[in-house]
Amino acid sequence: MKYSLDINGRVYENFTEEYLRSSLVAMLDTEPGEDNFLILDPAEPIQNSIYIQTWYENGVFDIETRIVHADDSYTHYLYKTSSLEEATKLFTEYYLYQKLPNITEWQDVTDTM
Repeated sequence: MKYSLDINGRVYENFTEEYLRSSLVAMLDTEPGEDNFLILDPAEPIQNSIYIQTWYENGVFDIETRIVHADDSYTHYLYKTSSLEEATKLFTEYYLYQKLPNITEWQDVTDTM
C-alpha cells in the first residue's frame, strides 16, 4: 500500500520504515513551541481509518486516528502515551501491516473537532 508521510507540513511519498521510526525519535528533540507533528496517510483507508497522526509535547505522544463511516460521518479517537516504543509500534504496524490500533481503550474526541 502507498502512504504519504507529513512531518511538520513537509510531505514525503517514498519513505522507509526506518525513516518513519527515525522521524518519531526526532520528535523527542524539538523545542517547546516548535511544530512537532507527524501524519501517516494511507492511499486507501485501513479498516475505515483515513490516517494516524501524532504530536509530541511535554513528554507525551498524543496519537489520533479518524474512522470514517459509510454515511460519511466520522469518529475521531485520541490515545496518549509517553512511550516512544509504544508510539513506534502503533505507527509501524499501521504502515507495515495495515493494522489499525486497538482503539477500544482510546478516547472518543469527536465532539471536540
